[in-house]
Amino acid sequence: MEKTGRKNKLLWIIFSVLVILLFVADYNFLDGALTKFVGVANSGDGTILTTNPKVVCAKGYSASVRNVPLQLKKEVYKMNGVPFPQPTGSVELDHVVSLELGGSNSIKNLQIEYKYPFPGYPQKDLVENYLHRQVCSGQMKLTEAQDLIRYNWTGVYFTYINKSGS
Repeated sequence: MEKTGRKNKLLWIIFSVLVILLFVADYNFLDGALTKFVGVANSGDGTILTTNPKVVCAKGYSASVRNVPLQLKKEVYKMNGVPFPQPTGSVELDHVVSLELGGSNSIKNLQIEYKYPFPGYPQKDLVENYLHRQVCSGQMKLTEAQDLIRYNWTGVYFTYINKSGS
């Protein structure tokens, strides 16, 4: 019973902060704030490992640099007040700037992402793949893709992937 009470209290606090943001922020600020607050418990600073598109477009690159030790994962969860582990599929430890876009495994580039509310981590994954294809086809600079995933991934999602907004 006590767990449910804490959970409800946390949800109420999150809801209250979101309502405040809705009333005090213009759209551009709000988009970033909601992305950081709702979709990302710790937005980090998007620490970059490489800005070389040839590196990130090489087959197997992401797998070759993916290395987040269990202790570091636990630390990110703890920093954000999220119990570890979480039920599979509800919360994901992810990179602010994905590895496929040159992001690092630094704690500064790690974040907690939620599946809900929409858009959540499944939609961010689609944006990461879209931006990676854009970079590797030469249609976008890697640094531009890194900025987009770091600061406005929801904008990319609604502009290029899900134009209907649902």
